[in-house]
Amino acid sequence: PTTSDTVNIELLMFPTPSNAGPDQILCPNSTILAGNLPSIGFGTWSIITGDGSIATPSVNTSGVSALSTGTNSLVWAKGNGNCPTSTDTVSLIVLPPVQQAFAGNDTTIYVTSLAVNGNTPTVGTGMWQFVGGSYTIGNPNQSSTQLTNLVPGVNTIKWTITETCGTTEDELNIT
Repeated sequence: PTTSDTVNIELLMFPTPSNAGPDQILCPNSTILAGNLPSIGFGTWSIITGDGSIATPSVNTSGVSALSTGTNSLVWAKGNGNCPTSTDTVSLIVLPPVQQAFAGNDTTIYVTSLAVNGNTPTVGTGMWQFVGGSYTIGNPNQSSTQLTNLVPGVNTIKWTITETCGTTEDELNIT
């Protein structure tokens, strides 16, 4: 007698190769991810280093927030059944918040010169700027500099710290 048996063979295609998008340098601790859309298979985002919250892990252009300062690495993994998974990693580098500028405490003096001492920028640059009154600034690019030729009344100078992520400033009144 003849016997027979049926075998079902399911042919799966390899998933679309993963592309997690370009690395990013961020000032806010959130961004929109830029993974490629899977035409074959499905994709999933996951965080491999750092911290954060992925809004919709299965969406290639999901938002990600609450990233930690420094380097955060996320992987965009695509799969299709039992086929090998395709992965690509993106680095999201979050810069620290802008340092608050501090020009010093307002003061009253009885001479025509004064050494001013703003806080030294840990990142970026600092600059003294004329606001009001009459005086000469020694070196406007040094956190500690000399003001000369001060006149009676209120003299105001501003210390500004500029970094990649922004600018902060503080004024100093000298009477």
